[in-house]
Amino acid sequence: MMLAGSLNLTDIVKAQEKYPFGMFLIPQIIGCTVFVISGIAETNRAPFDLPEAESELVAGYFVEYSE
Repeated sequence: MMLAGSLNLTDIVKAQEKYPFGMFLIPQIIGCTVFVISGIAETNRAPFDLPEAESELVAGYFVEYSE
């Protein structure tokens, strides 16, 4: 939308014709990378699954006697 200068989908598609491969991926590579990484993080897949990984968490009173 920002590179095309319009909210009209037809204008956005027409503006993409002048870019390689017909898309805004090259000028927007940082935004695309952030979008893909945040999509993986939102699904709680590796390496972003550690805060909720039950196998690494220790529970119960055995934590006190583990030394």
